[in-house]
Amino acid sequence: MGREQPARSGPGVPDWTRGPAKFAAGVVLAILTLGGAALGVMRTAGPALTAGESGRLCINTATAAELDALPGIGPTLAERIVRWREKHGGFERVEDLARVEGIGARKLERLRGVVRISRKAEER
Repeated sequence: MGREQPARSGPGVPDWTRGPAKFAAGVVLAILTLGGAALGVMRTAGPALTAGESGRLCINTATAAELDALPGIGPTLAERIVRWREKHGGFERVEDLARVEGIGARKLERLRGVVRISRKAEER
């Protein structure tokens, strides 16, 4: 009981440190690493995110899909933001986001660095 099994090596046991197995492991690792990075870029890239002040998203012109890409904002909350904006004629300050149901002080703080309010001339 409690005896360790000897490491298996020899004929019939693949050596994962050489040849095709090592190559395959490297390819899988590269795909997982780069694929994850590419997905992250795809999730946050968009026209409203790249325009304006430091690439921050304008909450007065963003679509629900663009808002959904923000941290802590899912599709339901994104729709609430769009509905609030349409009902009230837009946001005058970033702090106005707190008036949307589901956005509290903590979520507002997380959003401050990634959203902005555009000037009226830019919105058109």
